[in-house]
Amino acid sequence: MYLETKAHMNYWSTENFCGRWTLRTGTLFIASITTVWSLSSVLWCVAVLFCFTGGHIDYCWFTPGPEIETINKIFVEEQAIDVQRITVICVIVYLTLYFIASIMVFTGVFKKLPSLLSMWVGLTNIHMVVVLADLLLTLAFTTLLHLLITLAHFVAALCAWVVVKSHRQQLRVFRTRPPVPDNALLDYTVDGVDKIALDPVP
Repeated sequence: MYLETKAHMNYWSTENFCGRWTLRTGTLFIASITTVWSLSSVLWCVAVLFCFTGGHIDYCWFTPGPEIETINKIFVEEQAIDVQRITVICVIVYLTLYFIASIMVFTGVFKKLPSLLSMWVGLTNIHMVVVLADLLLTLAFTTLLHLLITLAHFVAALCAWVVVKSHRQQLRVFRTRPPVPDNALLDYTVDGVDKIALDPVP
């Protein structure tokens, strides 16, 4: 009588996603990038806010041109300045939360706590929506460089989201899987027979 053919999926997961890069390594790399990016973006936004405060927004070369022009087109001059200032403050708060979420990813990976990765995953969901909304709203004033950078930004965020979310799921499976029984066949078997165990590779 033949035994049931079964792959022990409770004890197996796809570890490598890109050559020798594991999901864990990819997640740590992405967290490093987003930590530096969010912190530098906060500093950039603070510099932009100082330009608003000093009334020299037109002379700040580092202000986002298409976004400023879009707001100026929708609102009258006095309202546009207030909207721009409030928008920058909201972006600073958002990027600060993103920085905190990136630090939490490091903690979650090293301590194997998938819940600490959830804030980053949620904020990246929002981030992708914001990037697409920014692309559509500024389309009338965008440049080719701005368009390419925005699209590349969205693709990079999507790829990073997939990797971190996959590792979060991997950690969840690791924490909830049942203990490995003694003498369990952890490899694929053929009719219940572990071929590798019977004919080991020298």
